[in-house]
Amino acid sequence: MTRESTAPKTDKRERILDAALSEFVERGYDGTSTALIAERAGVAKALVFHYFTSKDALFLAVSERVVERAQREFVTLLADAPPDLVSRMLLWTERKLALFREDSRVIRFFLFVLPTAPPAVRAQITEEHQKLAADYLPMLLEGADVSRLRVSPREALDALETLAMGFAQRLYALPVTSRSTAQIEKILKEASKISGLLASVLYREAPPKKGE
Repeated sequence: MTRESTAPKTDKRERILDAALSEFVERGYDGTSTALIAERAGVAKALVFHYFTSKDALFLAVSERVVERAQREFVTLLADAPPDLVSRMLLWTERKLALFREDSRVIRFFLFVLPTAPPAVRAQITEEHQKLAADYLPMLLEGADVSRLRVSPREALDALETLAMGFAQRLYALPVTSRSTAQIEKILKEASKISGLLASVLYREAPPKKGE
């Protein structure tokens, strides 16, 4: 029997979205039903359709919710970002890895669940991500020093993004019972070290200062 919570109605939409994220991650797109989501959220199934017209619409809303959280983190990070472009990229890479550590459902949703969604849904999410990426680079570049990069800013960003995704997958691959703080911190330290090595490749050597 569905449990109807006495929580404020303003919280119910968020509970539905959180329950949907868990269900999609655990069961995949095809294995997830609105009935299961409603049960997990503790609401009536009709309320799910009150907020979301279909499972596709709910899936899109879950994606938007995850991305919006990352956007807030990105804007906060840039507020105090150093002028060096690679340092900015490294800070964002580290923050994303921390987000994945805090909620491993995020990386699993995009890496393993999104490819199982209907083509039209995947296309819509991909289009939204491309629009965000188009805004992402100019924000990173604003006031940044790119004078010593060996490659274009876009290529440098792509290299660090690829590295971040690789480490995120390593975090997700840890058995649930083995996700100790020590193991996670070890992976994050490795990510920071390798990111630094990558930065040394992306940069030209600094010219000697006058008098040296």
